Amino acid sequence: MKSLLVLVAIIICTAARAQTSQETITYNVAVENTQAAAMLGEMHMVLYYKNGKSLFDMNSAVYSMKSLITDSGTLMLMNTMGQKFYIKQPVQPEPANTDSIKPSIQYIDESKDIAGYTCKKALIKMPGSADTATFWYAEKLPVVGFGKDAAVLKALKGMPLEYEMTAGPMKMKLTAQKVSTDNIPESTFKLSTEGYSLMDNNTLQGMMQK
Repeated sequence: MKSLLVLVAIIICTAARAQTSQETITYNVAVENTQAAAMLGEMHMVLYYKNGKSLFDMNSAVYSMKSLITDSGTLMLMNTMGQKFYIKQPVQPEPANTDSIKPSIQYIDESKDIAGYTCKKALIKMPGSADTATFWYAEKLPVVGFGKDAAVLKALKGMPLEYEMTAGPMKMKLTAQKVSTDNIPESTFKLSTEGYSLMDNNTLQGMMQK
């Protein structure tokens, strides 16, 4: 569970977009850890952006998560084998000194086509981590972040359409399969907490340790 929450944190850093954006990006999520891959099964993630709102929807055989980001904060719904929880977080101001959380980014002179976009390569090392993640980003899809996590990835020159990362024993690779600019209904961004229990700090800490 900790690995998935780390993945979510990185995704949220890239999820807030410009007010004029309206895009849907569908990713395939591949897990290289054999045991975890067998447990999670096939995984997909869809990111939606419209009018400053962001929603990501991740699904696997045993786990699903939806995270809605608006100018008022974040609402996250999680369903783990029938156990349903939600977390609400208000908008956190970006700290005055962000140097300690900025990643080290090395841009590489390589490119490839992903989902119809020319993407360039970057190697990113997160603060406090010994691992280096490989990102392929599309300059035509700019990243705009906000809140305390914004400085982590907003220095990247474009929206990641493919990236590999290590989270604990798991190595994950996300690859965009489709980018759509079709209209997104406002109902997409309306989440209900009915049937979900509010997750307290003790429960969250327990999940982070697993």
